Amino acid sequence: MNCNTKILIESDLFYIAQCHQCKKISLQYKNILVKFLPKYFYGFCNALERIEFKTMSVLSPQGKRQIVLNTGHHDIQFTFTDCEFDELRDVLQQVKIMLDAEKLLQQPQA
Repeated sequence: MNCNTKILIESDLFYIAQCHQCKKISLQYKNILVKFLPKYFYGFCNALERIEFKTMSVLSPQGKRQIVLNTGHHDIQFTFTDCEFDELRDVLQQVKIMLDAEKLLQQPQA
């Protein structure tokens, strides 16, 4: 099923959108697309905020430092360089702020 989405953020590396109907959040990085229920998206974001690139990164076969992140499927993982990881955390933080603001605006006024 194709979702009817609204774009939350777009950058050179990332595209994040949310379906109007099912509320799933799509995170696209290059040619990989992962969808999250909102509570799992928030969990993913919160987990990334606690990760330090320097302590968790590994040397890739190409000789670059990268961090490897699970996607929720045991056979699919993301790899990010330091700059890519910083951008990911920045865009996720921006999306969280947008979603939190939307929640506040949708609450009934007292």
